[in-house]
Amino acid sequence: VLTEALRHVKRLWRDGHGDYIRVGDLLQAIRQDLTVQHVRDALAVSVYETHGRIAIEVGDWAELRRCHAVLKGLYREEKEGRSK
Repeated sequence: VLTEALRHVKRLWRDGHGDYIRVGDLLQAIRQDLTVQHVRDALAVSVYETHGRIAIEVGDWAELRRCHAVLKGLYREEKEGRSK
């Protein structure tokens, strides 16, 4: 369900059918679901990377910093998981 939600949000943004507030709210809702469900996998990385890229496009540096902080942890966990 979350994978399809992310695809939908990406389509909205790509096709110009969603403004940044709406798309940001949808991405934030997906991120919240991932947090509540303790999901820290490739889907989580994709959601945070997507939100970060869109934040760069609109110049939302505060949101980019939040995404970056989480991504650092996700990348670290991914790297440690591969080395075990």
